[in-house]
Amino acid sequence: MKKAITILLMVSTGIAASAQTYLDAYNFSFNDYYGTARSVGMGNALTAVGGDIGSVAINPAGSAVAGYSQVTLTPGFSVSNTVSQGTALSGETAPYGFEDALRSSKTRFALPSVGATFNFNTRRSRGVKDVSIGFIYSTSNVYLNTISASGTNNTTSISGYFSQVANGNTAASLDASGAYDSGIPWEAILAYRGGLIATRAGTDNVYVGAAEKALDNGENALAGLIDQHYGRLTTGSKGSMIFNIGLNISDYVYIGANLSLLTLTYSYSDSFRENVNMDDPANVAKFKQEFIGEGGETIQTRFDNLRYRQFWKDRGTGFNAKFGIIARPVAGLRLGLTVQTPTATTIRETYSYDASSQYVNANFSSSEESPSDKFSYRLRSPWVFGAGLAYTFADKGLISADYEMTDYSSMLLSSASSAAYSARLRPSAAN
Repeated sequence: MKKAITILLMVSTGIAASAQTYLDAYNFSFNDYYGTARSVGMGNALTAVGGDIGSVAINPAGSAVAGYSQVTLTPGFSVSNTVSQGTALSGETAPYGFEDALRSSKTRFALPSVGATFNFNTRRSRGVKDVSIGFIYSTSNVYLNTISASGTNNTTSISGYFSQVANGNTAASLDASGAYDSGIPWEAILAYRGGLIATRAGTDNVYVGAAEKALDNGENALAGLIDQHYGRLTTGSKGSMIFNIGLNISDYVYIGANLSLLTLTYSYSDSFRENVNMDDPANVAKFKQEFIGEGGETIQTRFDNLRYRQFWKDRGTGFNAKFGIIARPVAGLRLGLTVQTPTATTIRETYSYDASSQYVNANFSSSEESPSDKFSYRLRSPWVFGAGLAYTFADKGLISADYEMTDYSSMLLSSASSAAYSARLRPSAAN
């Protein structure tokens, strides 16, 4: 079963241990255009089509194709459905394991597109016949995902992981007032103060997990059967406030440019819970614990459950420019090309953690919440190139195809804070 718990631990702690990675850069660089009902209905293959407010974020020349002013408000919603299921592992039989499938679902209101374009006719028969100016908000990504996983484990506990993280640090140092600024892994501090771990008898810097028992050989082992649950939720969105200008040149060539202010929000939270499996009274009895009271007396109680959670939120602003052209070389045929400059984004992140444990004797239950800290960094997203081909069949319909190319290997992350401060980012990186 160790493999299964390791997978869940990687989900709950691995992200925090990495600071900013290429996954963060890709997540915030990737565009998934939403647009209007018409643009979504065409799969956003509008690079060579234009004529719709939803096309302006894809090809700035699209505003010049319409030849008239328009105002659009497009409401919408996003739905995330996830089914999580573990695999049966060698040597484990029911009821142990994580083989049950869990379905998770979240729905959020969204505003894919809102804005207006204003067309000005120059009353010329050749050259620049129309000038369009647009002010548009367009959503380019929605971050919505929820995952749940649960199962029964008879081998490992997350409290055992925290005991390994804390080993070597004295209980006094974990409980000191300045512990969070001392360089000690925050996970160790939270686990100790939240009651997820305790010192082994006769030591002050060797720990045992709340769901574990201390063996005579100096190692720890899970006391009995426990139920485990992992949950994760991400929410947020990325969009751009666009100022657009487009030109219609003799009804054969359309050119346009966007200046965009990008905004993004991204919230992440996850939790890991463990509780004693109550199906068998003999199993429940295995989780009895002994504590030393303030007067030196021995007090017996029983571990019941624990919870560990982490939260962080990213808010960012950035700028880019995009240029596009649509040409009509022959009747019915349209060709489109676009280029978008790298997006320079400054992201401000806040993060915090908490831990709690419950014992039958509530005097030994405890909880701890870390300080809320923040960090800033910069992201440079790559150039984006697009090409499109469309053909209209009189007034009966059209066929359109788009191709977009981005070299994500050119993404660049850099700190916007001092080197000393950036080392504290997502503190478990110290592990």
